[in-house]
Amino acid sequence: MPIQTTGASSQKINFGNILGGYSHKLYLIWINRADNLRGTLFGKFNDPYTQGWAASIESSTGYKLFFSNKFTGTDGLWYANFALSTGIQHYAIDYDNSSTSNTPRFFINNSIKTTTAISSPTGTNDEGGGDVTIGDDITADSNYSINGIYISFFVFNVSGLSSTQIDAMVADAYTSRTIPTYNGLVFAPNLLGAAGLQLFEGATLGSTNYFVDQISGATGTPSGSPVGAGDTYLNY
Repeated sequence: MPIQTTGASSQKINFGNILGGYSHKLYLIWINRADNLRGTLFGKFNDPYTQGWAASIESSTGYKLFFSNKFTGTDGLWYANFALSTGIQHYAIDYDNSSTSNTPRFFINNSIKTTTAISSPTGTNDEGGGDVTIGDDITADSNYSINGIYISFFVFNVSGLSSTQIDAMVADAYTSRTIPTYNGLVFAPNLLGAAGLQLFEGATLGSTNYFVDQISGATGTPSGSPVGAGDTYLNY
């Protein structure tokens, strides 16, 4: 399933305007970082980034996992107060944007970390109609993809679930290393291969090699020349 990027700007897979209207989401991502550099993990963006939501790795007294959600007043911006290591890691972010009093919960390798707020939101959620991407965002700024491998990425609609139920979903995804159950999934891109390539591992991915979200059917188009990587991480 993996997609490898080198930290260059514009390396991403763009799935278009999907994933709108879900207030309480759980994001699960397996990542293999080659080095400590900042980079975008995923998000739903417009250009410039004034609407939507995103997760990234930024430097704040050590490289840490950040999450932002745009609001009509002050935007919400938080990070997990835990210095990330390189190599294979599992990140989970649980966030409900229906109330400005909510804060995201961050899990690193199934361990919940302290959430630190940089700015607390005001107003109402401002999701907008931007595109969902894995890798670099779509905006014309200085953001980048990570230098490493995006192994898998899933988004769940967890509205109505308790924290205990969500904790169990994170724990199962981490300990089993299997593809999660489809119950509640609203985004599950098949990163196993790309159309137009007989050999995926090591192949440079272009606009004619696309990936499909197995939930919505949306097509994900690569740009910036990410590379296919073999999967030695997950169980099937």
